[in-house]
Amino acid sequence: MSIKCCEDILTWVAGVRETPDMPSFPTSWPLVDKQLHDFGYRQPQVFYICLHDDHPCHYDLLSTDSDRCRYCGRLGTIKYYYLSVIDKIHNWVSQKHMCEKMISHWKERSHWLHQEHTEGGSNAWGYPSKKELWDGQRFSELSYFWNPDKEWTLPARCGTPDCNGLLSACLIFESPLEDDSTERSVICPLCYHVNRIVPKTTFGDPRNIAYIGLWDGWQPFNKPSHGCGTISISVATMSKQDRNHTDQVFVIGFVPTYLLPKQRPMLLDPFLAPFCQEIVDGFIEGIDVSYALSLPGLPGGPTKLHHLLLLWTGDHVAQCAVSKGIFFVRRGHVDFVLWKVWVKYLCFSVSGVSNVTMVGLRRDGFGVNTLLLWLLPSVVKVSSSEQRTRSIILGFPGLS
Repeated sequence: MSIKCCEDILTWVAGVRETPDMPSFPTSWPLVDKQLHDFGYRQPQVFYICLHDDHPCHYDLLSTDSDRCRYCGRLGTIKYYYLSVIDKIHNWVSQKHMCEKMISHWKERSHWLHQEHTEGGSNAWGYPSKKELWDGQRFSELSYFWNPDKEWTLPARCGTPDCNGLLSACLIFESPLEDDSTERSVICPLCYHVNRIVPKTTFGDPRNIAYIGLWDGWQPFNKPSHGCGTISISVATMSKQDRNHTDQVFVIGFVPTYLLPKQRPMLLDPFLAPFCQEIVDGFIEGIDVSYALSLPGLPGGPTKLHHLLLLWTGDHVAQCAVSKGIFFVRRGHVDFVLWKVWVKYLCFSVSGVSNVTMVGLRRDGFGVNTLLLWLLPSVVKVSSSEQRTRSIILGFPGLS
């Protein structure tokens, strides 16, 4: 819809609604944009993507329509509007009712906080009743992220220009100390530059945010020439009654799949890159916000939050597109497929951790069930049918 068409509709609505006791209705796009800005709406970021055939294994994400691709020197041909997650966070935390929803996991912290998940122990499978995302063992492994009594080390960035390498906390503490200093000599796993890093720490916060990501494509009118798709997120720390509502699924980008070349394994990378960069920046530096809700020991007002991507969901086709792989599971059989894949720009693989476990879970009578990506530090080893089933359950308990 053009701006002129939109203004025609606004003019018509203003003529219908205006009465002497009602304020004037905006009839131009600048007035509408100003009112939306007052409510917290921000214009999406515009990127231009180059996926030319001259570099089929690379892409370039350009900030303006006059920038040139670093690989072929051409202008970006695919326009991409990205709705910033940071802008959404500022809107979320400014509303008390939204803050209440986003701390649902903290209200049930007895299900996952201070749990001892020892091999064969009483809590090895998480909270006994699996009704929520945080009732499983995997969620409790990240309890330090929300526990205000826990201090944890932040990752760092490589100091080399144009290097996207991130230095994990484990890598920092495994690196040698400098003489008579708190600095550590950390070698970047991507460019092998030696960085001198002083470890920085922070405390957990129950207001920190975790996301569930989703990629879904469709073809309007059953025509590939009109194909499109959305990248969207929901807040994992909400209860499933809240996060499963359509008004709690937040779109961050529309992907014009009909403009994309065929059979490219990295087609979604440029569309995921801005989101992943915001995840990395917010996880390391934090996000300055004004929190509307006060918690015991955590007064409302200015504070700094961190966020992360907890898991990724989608159907079979969508997961194949995100993971750059193809696999099949026969219909009518209970089968588990465990596959290690390389995901270039998906969440923590940006930081150099490239071990991502993809699990296809099937159950009797359900056909191909929803596939889930769980970001693990290493791949679970499967040696037998019993061990295989046990590994899957450990990885995905209590998911809604």
